[in-house]
Amino acid sequence: MTPALTTNDLFEALSGALKLNWIAGQAGGNRPLELATAKFPGMALVGHLNFVHPNRIQVIGRVENKYLNKLKVRERTNTIHNMFSCNKTSAVVLANTNKKVAPDLIKEADKNKLPLFSSPLSSPVIIDYLQYYLTRALAPRITVHGVYMEVIGMGVLITGEAGIGKSELALELLSRNHRLIADDAVEFIRVGPDVLVGQCPGSLSDYLEVRGLGILDIRLMFGETAVRHKKKLHLIVRLEKMHKERLHKLDRLHAHQLTRTILNVDVPEVVLFVAPGRNLAVLVEAATRSYILQVWGIDTIEDFIKRHQALIETNLPGANLDAAQAAPEGRGPGVRRTSATVRWTVAPPNGLATGEAEQERGPVNLSPAERAGHGRPVPVLQVEQESETQKGEPRPFKRSRTMYRDVRVPREAGRGERPAKRRKARRKPTQ
Repeated sequence: MTPALTTNDLFEALSGALKLNWIAGQAGGNRPLELATAKFPGMALVGHLNFVHPNRIQVIGRVENKYLNKLKVRERTNTIHNMFSCNKTSAVVLANTNKKVAPDLIKEADKNKLPLFSSPLSSPVIIDYLQYYLTRALAPRITVHGVYMEVIGMGVLITGEAGIGKSELALELLSRNHRLIADDAVEFIRVGPDVLVGQCPGSLSDYLEVRGLGILDIRLMFGETAVRHKKKLHLIVRLEKMHKERLHKLDRLHAHQLTRTILNVDVPEVVLFVAPGRNLAVLVEAATRSYILQVWGIDTIEDFIKRHQALIETNLPGANLDAAQAAPEGRGPGVRRTSATVRWTVAPPNGLATGEAEQERGPVNLSPAERAGHGRPVPVLQVEQESETQKGEPRPFKRSRTMYRDVRVPREAGRGERPAKRRKARRKPTQ
């Protein structure tokens, strides 16, 4: 929806900044600056004098004034008449005007009821002011039901059905040092291709309605810093009642980001379920912090999936500890990466020397065949653990320790087993 704006509104808004004087054509003060049926509102509103494609506001500067003065009397009369009688023109502004205005301009302005303004400022300055004002004033806008808050510096719109607890949640966020922008009716203006600015209507500013308490003046209760007039929209939080049918279809990982379209702008959306015992204020803060991380380029879901995908791709359980414990890119120092190497010695059933059947198994357990009696593990000769730390931690170290385990050497059938022996592995010097 594009608001209606007239030349009276323009003069009241910019008469002080541009030092405007209303010279003639006061009867045309209600002329609209932009038609309600305009296909592209705000286009070609202000510009220098143009007869081919007339602007809604024609600005006559020094060059245009010299052009009019060089014309012959009949040509000048026809040109001025065509300029003031054009239906597409809403106002004419004379720039660099410190002297009296030409009588023929005043006569045509009064005759056609077209406002004629004058300003001592240069034409580029006038056009710059007018374009900025008209872009904001004629920007598409819409009113949305909800509570608009500033949470951790982000504009957060809280929506949901009536009576679900939006105002109570806003009151809890205010007690946690966040700021209120608008309650119940939030007006959003599209000031850019993908920028929405939310503000509160003047009649509702500073007030919050809570069931059971009535109307609360937030500025008087929480101070001047608890309210704000406008803020860019970043995130939408939608409150819903918790139903079992809805929970069964819930995406626990939120792999796909929900969005809501307002004035052809897609805004990220998060759904929070309302139930007894849930602290919604904490959840809103957590959702806002998660959005800030996404803006910084940190995708928690992607890091989670990559870490577990690395574990799935490994052939044996427990292997590739570096991939499993490595910190994702962008994380700070202090995450320890460890790797272990374990040597197992298997005793064959024929009683051969243990050193002849030595096998390297790495940091894994024995196979099912070895557990079934094909061979039994003898003392672990050595366990070496290496620790590699990131920058800022102690330098890598190595340590060795001796481990003991009972070994029963099988003998021939019918003669029993030899008593268990305890063997001790030689210590290797610590590196």
